[in-house]
Amino acid sequence: MEQSTKFESFKDTFDKLIGGNNTILHQQFLLYKIGKAWQDIAGKLAEHCLPLRIDKSRLIIATDNAPLANQLFMVKRDLLKKVNTFLEGKYVFLDMSFVSGVSLKKFTTDTIPQDESQEKVEFINCPQCGALMDSRLTKCFNCLREEKLNAEEQLQKELINAPWLTFEDIKIPQIDKLVFERIYNSIAGLYFERVRTGSATEMDKLQAVLFYTKKKPAEISQALSELTLAILTNDERIKE
Repeated sequence: MEQSTKFESFKDTFDKLIGGNNTILHQQFLLYKIGKAWQDIAGKLAEHCLPLRIDKSRLIIATDNAPLANQLFMVKRDLLKKVNTFLEGKYVFLDMSFVSGVSLKKFTTDTIPQDESQEKVEFINCPQCGALMDSRLTKCFNCLREEKLNAEEQLQKELINAPWLTFEDIKIPQIDKLVFERIYNSIAGLYFERVRTGSATEMDKLQAVLFYTKKKPAEISQALSELTLAILTNDERIKE
């Protein structure tokens, strides 16, 4: 009984982390879950189509030929019902659309007529999360976006710990100079505003001075610190 209670508690926590919203993690989980059961959901049609991505409440299906896309469109309501039934109300798709003319590695396209004039896009599974992606990419867009967000978070931490760092000091592959300057100015502006409005703590004031002067703490004299804070607060005495 205790083990069952612990499992339910874990399940509730897990559902809260991935369910009930449109986060990237939630969408990837849904695609994985639907993909694993796709054969049972779509039957024989599953040989030539696969869930591709989620756009809010719409499930997008990739097919390897236009005639199949038309066929799926005719049975869209039934297919949509089967997907929602499989999800048992944990997520509800309101619509379904189809992308045709693609060549998926798992499909056997030798018996399927293809429009040779149409450019074929090959899809593979993302090596990181398993979602379908353009084979010309190294990772899917969601994973690349997640990497970029993580890189920006890492940069923020490094700058807060060492405001004197320059772009050349940063060794984060996903961060270019424009991104560096944007994040640097954003963090610096936060401390400057706290000083200007009088809400800064002593630590905030030190951070503001470090960001403004771009010097290390050992290089900051009492006079330089006071002058910098006066500039940031628009102290009229510095204009005399």
